[in-house]
Amino acid sequence: GDELEFIGPEMRSARLTVDRLRLLDQQGSLSEAESVNPNQRILLDLPFAAEPFDLIRREKPGAA
Repeated sequence: GDELEFIGPEMRSARLTVDRLRLLDQQGSLSEAESVNPNQRILLDLPFAAEPFDLIRREKPGAA
């Protein structure tokens, strides 16, 4: 899975590896997903609390 980093106020940061990704459609239905497009709503199982407006980033493969 991809490793994501959540960055919040006061530069607090937390990392996790995503093994399961679920999409949330406009009707509120969930489905499993292999990939997502920008602005799609996703649900992640997090081992920590995420706050509104936290940024999520992923390192681009091959970037140094």
